[in-house]
Amino acid sequence: VAHYRPSGYLLELPGGRIDVGEERLPQAEVLLRELREELGSGFRVSSQPGVVTRVRHQPGARFYRLRVVRHCTWQAGDLVLSSEHSEHRWTTPADWPALIFPPQSDYRDGLQRLWALVGSS
Repeated sequence: VAHYRPSGYLLELPGGRIDVGEERLPQAEVLLRELREELGSGFRVSSQPGVVTRVRHQPGARFYRLRVVRHCTWQAGDLVLSSEHSEHRWTTPADWPALIFPPQSDYRDGLQRLWALVGSS
C-alpha cells in the first residue's frame, strides 16, 4: 500500500519510527502498530520473510536513517486512512515503477530490492 499525504501529494509507504519503549520489540511488531495507526485498527497483514534494510545519512542532519522495507500480505479488515493521508493505492511488482515518490526518499530503491528478493520484478 502506498498513500498520499495531503500537503505534498507524493506517495509514501506506510510506516514510522520506533517509539520509546519499543526498542527491544521485533521489527514486525513495531510495523504492525504503525500500520494500525495509519491504515486503521481493523486492517490486518501478515509479515512475510522478505526484508530489505538500508542505512543512509540524512543530508544536513547529525543522524542516519534506517529504512526497513518488509513484504506483507493483506489478511483481513477494511483500510481506513488516518487524517495524515488523503488516499491510497495498492502496488504490485508490475505497477510500482510508475508511482511518484518524494525525491529525497529511497522508497524506489527499497521496493526494487524487495521485489527482487521475493522473486518478482
